[in-house]
Amino acid sequence: MCIRDRRESSSPFVLAGTKVVEGEGRLLVLAVGIESHLGRIGAQARMQNRAVKTPLQERMEEMAKSIGKIGLFAALSLVTVFMIRFLLDRLNNGDYNLVKDLDYVLQSLILGLTLVVIAIPEGLPLAVTISLAYSASRLYDENNLVRRIAACETMGAVSVIATDKTGTLTQNRMSMTEIFNSEPLVIDHMQEKLALSEFVPREYQSIFITSVLANSTASLTPLVGSQTELAMLDFLRRAGVNFKKESEAFVSEMTIRFPFTSARRRMSTVVRSKIGDFGCGTRLYVKGAYEVIVEGCDQLMHFKQKEEIPFDGKQRKKVLRAANHMASKGLRVLCLAFKELDMEEVETEQRDEHGVYAFEKTGLTFLCLIGIRDVPRPEVARALATCASAGIRVVMVTGDSASTAVAVAKEVGILDQSPKKGTVLDGSNFYEQIGGTVCGICAQRGCECKGPDAFKAERVYDLEEFQLMTNGFSVMARSKPEHKYALVLGLQADGHVVAVTGDGANDAPALRRSDVGFAMGCSGTEMAREAADIILLEDNFDAIAKSVVWGRNVYASVRKFIQLQLTLNFTTIILELAGALLYKEPVFSSVQLLWLNLVIDSMASLALATEPPSDALLAEGPIRRDDPIITRGMWGFIGSHCSYILTVMLSLLAAGEYLLPEFGPDILDDDFESVKYNAQTSFVRSGRARHLFSDEPDYEIYRKIYGPSRHFTILFTAYVAIALFTLLNARLINPGDLNVLRGLSKSRTFIFVILTIIMCQFLIVSHGSVAFNCHSDGLHWIQWLICLSLGAALLPLGIVIRLIFGKSGKNHSLQHANTGSTFTPNSKMKLSESHISVPISDLYASSSSNFNA
Repeated sequence: MCIRDRRESSSPFVLAGTKVVEGEGRLLVLAVGIESHLGRIGAQARMQNRAVKTPLQERMEEMAKSIGKIGLFAALSLVTVFMIRFLLDRLNNGDYNLVKDLDYVLQSLILGLTLVVIAIPEGLPLAVTISLAYSASRLYDENNLVRRIAACETMGAVSVIATDKTGTLTQNRMSMTEIFNSEPLVIDHMQEKLALSEFVPREYQSIFITSVLANSTASLTPLVGSQTELAMLDFLRRAGVNFKKESEAFVSEMTIRFPFTSARRRMSTVVRSKIGDFGCGTRLYVKGAYEVIVEGCDQLMHFKQKEEIPFDGKQRKKVLRAANHMASKGLRVLCLAFKELDMEEVETEQRDEHGVYAFEKTGLTFLCLIGIRDVPRPEVARALATCASAGIRVVMVTGDSASTAVAVAKEVGILDQSPKKGTVLDGSNFYEQIGGTVCGICAQRGCECKGPDAFKAERVYDLEEFQLMTNGFSVMARSKPEHKYALVLGLQADGHVVAVTGDGANDAPALRRSDVGFAMGCSGTEMAREAADIILLEDNFDAIAKSVVWGRNVYASVRKFIQLQLTLNFTTIILELAGALLYKEPVFSSVQLLWLNLVIDSMASLALATEPPSDALLAEGPIRRDDPIITRGMWGFIGSHCSYILTVMLSLLAAGEYLLPEFGPDILDDDFESVKYNAQTSFVRSGRARHLFSDEPDYEIYRKIYGPSRHFTILFTAYVAIALFTLLNARLINPGDLNVLRGLSKSRTFIFVILTIIMCQFLIVSHGSVAFNCHSDGLHWIQWLICLSLGAALLPLGIVIRLIFGKSGKNHSLQHANTGSTFTPNSKMKLSESHISVPISDLYASSSSNFNA
């Protein structure tokens, strides 16, 4: 909010939380804290605060509900089967025992409820939450402060990044390197002591110094302000200028300042001065973009001739050529000018469409051009190569001139050394050609449509022209906030997921409108930071590249867990139903099912959601909005593993007495029949309560005397072992990736979970006894090896399945949802082969410079 004149506002009151975009003034504080208007709203919002779910969390909850319904149906079916069998038995046998009958019904209901618990995949939303929280914490370690956790997820789908130049691609440590008046004068930015007279004649030094100081809101002590102004102040400091003494030459009561805006492209200050040969008078000092300042000059203060000369066409061309040459070297070029005037000329009632007053545009005296250099960050080229290999298109949007933008874009690798036509756009021309932005409801500008729907429906006027202009472009120069905003709207309408960087208050609309907004933590304004989803604590593009990797890792972690969850939930339900239908008893007891649920849901979600990203994520294109969560390869994983698990477990259930060896001394019953061995063999005795499709008891007659069977203890342990190796196989979701141990040493949480499950399972089997329905003597070590071998057999099965589905090729084309046209990300980035595929480990190894701005 900016109130230049009280007549422009319907109320003289400024609410708490209002952001001052520009201007200076004094305020009288009337209320603070909870008593302010914003405080009351905040208190009400806190009372009504509700957690906002991310799109992925919502999709997982929907999937969990669907799977839960299947589990509920299975549980009801199981209980129904038990009840029907119970009634048929009682009707046929006529044997009624109230205590036994109630116990049977109660156990059936408990088993059904337990099956519902294990069937409902509550771990799905949990896996998303853990993965998002883990990614947010790791991004903070990489200098990304996540303000909205949904941004971690969205970064995995980003296909275009519109980045600023200053401070993001460059170091934002600017220094003056060149001055031009009638000839270029190079400044050694490494030299601590300078002689101002080498660059500006003594006669004009006071004007030059005042021109810099008057149009500056920065300070070297403390270090605050824009880097451009700090660079100019630092030049004066090294030249030995006494800031305090020079500033006293201003009559502050008569100072009028017109701040810089992207529309004005200049900063002007009217002061009463007492310096130089001009005596005491009113003077206008102007600083800004050389294109607009030069147009308003009619005199040139010649440093060599030490006199004012006419600023004719020849001189104007010479200055413009010098400015273009400086810009082509990557310098930010500013122009300084001044004008003698009377206070009567300072008319502030009328401005043009850019907010520039008439007296600022004419009658200026050209002072000099200033070239300021901002060195690109050394790690930017690597980060851009990472984005290219990840299928993300990076475009640079800057307010600098086209020459400066192109020079920097070449240096960092966004453009090649001979950019083709159409790769560089002028912001104003772009905005004019596409017709700007209009309301999506009434297709009018400045309409009266209200509500959030109007905001959501806002669009560019001519989408076809937008597509033609942006097809293959890499740089937008002389960009204004409204140009960036239109770019975001058009790219989103074209089917892209867009990330945007911004630092100014005027960038807030684009940051808010983008899918993921990045605000500069060092140089960004408070309004920009509040509008952003993620704050770059060091204003470094390298941090954006890392956020992409972690965003994709969220999707990868969720997909890993889904294929594990569906596999084990489905097989558990089938095994329980099979036991009920075939042998009138469940395969696993209620307590065993609860332990399996803990392994499958909570512990597995923790293990998979905290896995660090792998290099394979860079080989995939951005995740599209309509991409299915379960891919073809995942269905192959689920189908193959379910088939193997059911085959093994049903075989052990039906024929375990012929497949599983037994050890130790035999135990005989009263009829001298073996309780431990299967007849005269060395295999375990059947642990099934009844015979197949029969009421004839099998092990049921021994259970109360001798406890749970070794047969079903092996079944339980084998299933846990199979679940562990399924968890290990689930680490890989990319067809063609064969090594399940790759990167395991970096997954400390995963290793901890695996070891915890193994240790707990050993304690349960060895000492759980009746409580966990396990044999009193546990298992023999050979039986342990058999269980582990049955699980380990899944490893070669996983390799075969991934080979069958084959390795998906890299797809770096960004398909447009509306037009079907194809963009190749960073097609203009001509990097060496060694840069095209950058391992994540190398990306994280790159150091980030820490500069105090």
